[in-house]
Amino acid sequence: MNIAATKASMRHLYLYTYLLLEEVKKKGRPIRLEWANIPTANIGPDPKDENGLLLQLSHMAATGSDEDATLLRALIAHEVLCHGNNTDFSVKPGAGLVGMISGRLEDPRGELLALQRFPGSKKVIREGIEILTKRGLYFGPDPQRQYHPAEILCGWLTTELRAELLDQTCLEQFGQDFRKLAIETFGTKLVNAIKTEALKGAHARNTQETVDTASRIVKLIEERKEEAEQETSEPETDQQGDQDGDVDNVEPPPAPAAEDSQTADSNTDKSDEQDDADGTGAGNSSTEGSDKGDDGELDSGGNDSGVGNNGADNSAGNEGGEDSQAHGSPGTDAGETGADASEPFEPSSDALQAALNDLLEAEQVDGGSYAKGLEDLLCEGNEAIALAKATGGSHTKEITEKPHNVTPSVQRRAALRSDSRALSASLALRMSDLLESIGQVRRRNSSDGRLRPSRIWKAAIGDLQICRTKTRQEEIDTCVYLLGDESGSMFEVFGEMKRYQAAGRVAMAAGDVLDEANIPFALATFDDKIRQWKGFDDDWSRSAACYTPTHQGNTNTDTAVVWSLKKFAGRTESRKILIVFLDGDPGDLDKLNAAIYEANHSFGVEVRFILIGTQHLNDFKNVTAPYGVATTPKELAEAVFGALEAAII
Repeated sequence: MNIAATKASMRHLYLYTYLLLEEVKKKGRPIRLEWANIPTANIGPDPKDENGLLLQLSHMAATGSDEDATLLRALIAHEVLCHGNNTDFSVKPGAGLVGMISGRLEDPRGELLALQRFPGSKKVIREGIEILTKRGLYFGPDPQRQYHPAEILCGWLTTELRAELLDQTCLEQFGQDFRKLAIETFGTKLVNAIKTEALKGAHARNTQETVDTASRIVKLIEERKEEAEQETSEPETDQQGDQDGDVDNVEPPPAPAAEDSQTADSNTDKSDEQDDADGTGAGNSSTEGSDKGDDGELDSGGNDSGVGNNGADNSAGNEGGEDSQAHGSPGTDAGETGADASEPFEPSSDALQAALNDLLEAEQVDGGSYAKGLEDLLCEGNEAIALAKATGGSHTKEITEKPHNVTPSVQRRAALRSDSRALSASLALRMSDLLESIGQVRRRNSSDGRLRPSRIWKAAIGDLQICRTKTRQEEIDTCVYLLGDESGSMFEVFGEMKRYQAAGRVAMAAGDVLDEANIPFALATFDDKIRQWKGFDDDWSRSAACYTPTHQGNTNTDTAVVWSLKKFAGRTESRKILIVFLDGDPGDLDKLNAAIYEANHSFGVEVRFILIGTQHLNDFKNVTAPYGVATTPKELAEAVFGALEAAII
């Protein structure tokens, strides 16, 4: 696929991530997000917060396919909900086979636990798995290829557990094929025993139990290897010699009489007939081996008869049978000894010993792609990440937030408020009247609330009802974010004042109206960085006393809008409004329109722009959000209050 030709936006990037992190913070540990030049996602303890976690994600291109966006959602859901909520990062599984197996068990364990609080995560991750399968990162075994035993084990555990436990049916056939290959390589007895333990690990209560399960599986492999070594080293002596002792030191018995000889031959024939009727041979393994195989049986592909029935004993009677059984497949001609999942099968002792030796000595690289975590494959399969690496561009470089570090000044607030009233007093009054009529405000005297200077004297005579409070019979269920431009171009003349002066006065007037109406709002300004003057829960009186934009640098509209949108995460109001007033260009239109689309369609944030001047009017014709144009300070005030009125009323 030519990723350079892909133009669909990565609209899920910011808003889905931050909304999910906000939701997880309510139900679990806080998780901080960081974008970095790394090949894959990583989550672990946050060095800045001993009680929190740090999620690092790879930089991603501004555009990609819808499938890339789906992979990103699956990646975030897996990392945050599976590992962030359910993995104990203090437990270190170590390297080698134990680490590989524990990883194959920890992923489904965490996803199963995530379903209990976030049922939608199942669908999100399954859709990501389906795309990885489509792109060839999940696959079935190739009959023409020789696989390392570690890759066989990891491939089988990953596909079969995910298909069975998480309903990821796109992996079901892969799981069946890998199971057959695992039985051919390790035998039915060991495969069933491993599956029993693997299910325990996938349903473990914590990460430590999962690692302990992986250690038990490795122990099973070591024990089976020892059994294979014993089978290989057993002397092939005559059965009669075994019963009578050392044949070199015993006198040979006298030749039997003719009658005795005939009787012995007759007994031998009867014994052979009985063996044929039972379907067993002289070299069959004991029933003890059959019992051990049944202990590991977990599904319909269990071992119902003796493990050794199709094992090395048949090779004694068939020339070349050992090779046939070590690499058999269902329906082979060599005595029907293939590794069919419905038939018990054991490879030859030599072949099994060699496979288990390689397995126990395996390193991470020997496990192939199935030894990687799901997060690795979701990053590897995301072409938007590959594009970011190839071009050096990124959609995930966030605008830098800087503190304002301004000391509150009552005089500054009074001067700005006075100027704002001169510009927009009539508009603010009309807006207040409209809000009162909607909310049906009822004012009354009270001992708390807004102080009324005209009633202070009553305190001297014991009347403490010196404040004014108000209640609404119908609350306005809306929140507003005001985002203003403070770039260097805001120093240009705008009617009888500068652009920044007009913007500051309008922002102050709008803030007063929203505060008076008890509508939650926030205020920030931006250039190539962003400064938040008031958060949704901050006090407006103190914030207004600090408001002093510096007006320098360039206008990074796209990243500022995306930054502001994530501030709506966790807001419960039915309507959420973002009003942006600026004189600069819209920046990266793909990124800006992507954020606007996702804001409107998924998270209920309405974005509205007020353009100061007409210099960039043509650029905004391609922005997919309502916008207005102001050429004078009065028009700016009318546009901002008009946007508020249209959004709230």
